[in-house]
Amino acid sequence: MPKAIQRLRLLAATGSAIMLLSACGARQPTSAVEGAASPTATPAAALAVASAPKPVVASSKQATTVEVKLKTYGVTPSVATVKAGDVTFSVTNTATDLEHEMLVVRTDLAPDALPYDAATQQIPEEKIDSLGEVSELKPGTSGTVTLNLSPGKYLLFCNILSHFKHGMVAPLVVEP
Repeated sequence: MPKAIQRLRLLAATGSAIMLLSACGARQPTSAVEGAASPTATPAAALAVASAPKPVVASSKQATTVEVKLKTYGVTPSVATVKAGDVTFSVTNTATDLEHEMLVVRTDLAPDALPYDAATQQIPEEKIDSLGEVSELKPGTSGTVTLNLSPGKYLLFCNILSHFKHGMVAPLVVEP
């Protein structure tokens, strides 16, 4: 058996024995941070704390990403439902002929119940609560927007001249 492996085994056995002995009389750390900084912790205990695997916890601040494809008269999000919190919309205009945008609006109204101005062929943005948008995207280009969304019903739509009325709208549900 190579000497390096023998040394590692001896070190592990010694460390285990020291930890067992120190457990009989020493105050036990209540967290890895406390154990590493505790003046009463033995070197072996500090080594064990420092080398112990750290649990992997997903950050609640990590944004969910929703891929959205805008095509001539269509909005296609990659999912229909997301969890509340930070949501990043990664929007790509896959059309080859028209510029598009994507607005995010929280509403319980059906798309055809939103205020529509036939003269401008748009939803008047001052009459809705737009939480954010990816502004005009030329064909083949992309953009992103990150929004903090609370539970509820939302609509994603293009508000460029007549695009909304041509069906460029998709629902999104945000769950707790």
